Amino acid sequence: KIIIHGFDQTYMFFILLFQPWLIKKVYWVIWGWDLYSYKYPVIDFKTKVIQNIKKIIFPKIKYLITYIEGDYELAKKWYDIKPTNYYECIMYPSNFYKESYNTNFDDKKALYEDTLNIQIGHCASESNNHLYIFQKLEYFKDENIQIFLPLSYGKNDNLNEIIKQGKNIFCDKIIFLNDILSFDEYIKFQSSID
Repeated sequence: KIIIHGFDQTYMFFILLFQPWLIKKVYWVIWGWDLYSYKYPVIDFKTKVIQNIKKIIFPKIKYLITYIEGDYELAKKWYDIKPTNYYECIMYPSNFYKESYNTNFDDKKALYEDTLNIQIGHCASESNNHLYIFQKLEYFKDENIQIFLPLSYGKNDNLNEIIKQGKNIFCDKIIFLNDILSFDEYIKFQSSID
C-alpha cells in the first residue's frame, strides 16, 4: 500500500506517471488543497503540467480516504474517478471532542470565556483567504469577539499584509499564533473555539 496524505508534491506525480503500476497501490488520504486546487486557475507552466498529469493519474486511483463524504464525491466528479473504495476515517486525533480539557490553553494567550472565539484558517497558507474573511467579520469588530489566526506554517507572500490588516481592523481582538502548539495545547485551544 502507498498512502499519500497531501497529494501535492511534484515528484509524486512524476513517480506515478512513469511507474503507473504503482497507482493501483495508492490510497489517497484527501487533505484539502490536493483536491480543491482543481478550482483554482492554472497560472504557470508547472501547474498546467501537474494538472494534466492529475488527469492521467487520478482516474486510476482505487482507494480514497476522508471523513468528508462530499470530498469523496468531488474527487470522483472533478477527476473522473470511477466508483471506488471509500474509507471513512477521522484521520487526526485532534478531530475528536475532548470535554475534559480546560478552555484556557495558555495564560499568555488569554482565551476569555465571555468572548465569542473565532479561528480563521488553520495555517498561513493563501487558501485560507484571511483578508476576505476579515472583510466579512469587520462588521462584528465592535462585538465581544476574539479572533485567532494560526500562522505557524504555510506559505503566504501576503503574510505581513494579513497581520497589518488584522491589527488595523480588530486591534487587540486578534491573536496571531506563530508557534506550533503541542498536541495537548492544540486540543485545549480547539476546545475554546466557538
